[in-house]
Amino acid sequence: MTADRPFRSSVELVLGAHAPLVDARAARPLALEAAVAAMAPATKAAITADLRCFLAWCKSRRPVVTAVPADPESLCGVTKHATLTQAH
Repeated sequence: MTADRPFRSSVELVLGAHAPLVDARAARPLALEAAVAAMAPATKAAITADLRCFLAWCKSRRPVVTAVPADPESLCGVTKHATLTQAH
């Protein structure tokens, strides 16, 4: 959120709502804002939906998985979960 963009994007809102799963030391707010600002509305909607699913999956793991930054094992795990879930 900046002076020229007073409202946070849906991507930023979802990440903010799941703050315990986000390692803020590794995240760069300005980079996220720039990336989100460059996205088309449909892209933002798709990323937001995927992000919600990924964050829910991370939260359901025991122990809870840090979502941002994501490690390769987490990405493989959520991909496998999505594939098995959609197969039914």
